[in-house]
Amino acid sequence: MLKLNKKFVRKIDGKVNIMEHDDCGIISIRYRQKKELSNSKLQKLLGRPLPASNKILFLKDRYLAWMSIDELWFLSEIKIKDRIFNKLSTTECTFENIVSIDLSASRTLFSLNGEKWRNIFAKGSPADVSKNAFKPGNIRRTRLGLVPVAFFCIDTENAVLICNRSVRDYVFKWLEIASKDGTVPHFL
Repeated sequence: MLKLNKKFVRKIDGKVNIMEHDDCGIISIRYRQKKELSNSKLQKLLGRPLPASNKILFLKDRYLAWMSIDELWFLSEIKIKDRIFNKLSTTECTFENIVSIDLSASRTLFSLNGEKWRNIFAKGSPADVSKNAFKPGNIRRTRLGLVPVAFFCIDTENAVLICNRSVRDYVFKWLEIASKDGTVPHFL
């Protein structure tokens, strides 16, 4: 599984420890399902089964996330990302309906560790993050505060949030305020 806690840009310590990471590679794979590129062809290209809607697959050293009906994201360490991207780029010329884009420089990841991470997300997102609705392997594209984000559940004490790099300071400050002692509600 992808190791996120090795390097971080900045950190918030508290009931929920929050770290900002900029050493993660993200590749967007956009494809058409209705034409000659079917899901089975894409599965062969990736060498993996495709995740179901709102799911993320935890692979050995990377994640494969469903982002929409025509988009997947590969998340990996930076050193692995280039190898995956090169493989996709050389293969996609044989498939007219697939495009891979390196999003690494335009996204930031935050890892959250602690029992109350759900409560922090619930403060600013309309997504249902209760234990029954948001389980390990689930991913949501939603909003946090005023900005679009995606977040996924790794296990009961760990989650990852992804946002545009242009709003990372806003998200960091929002998470810092939302996670302060005495402000995290106990409703989830």
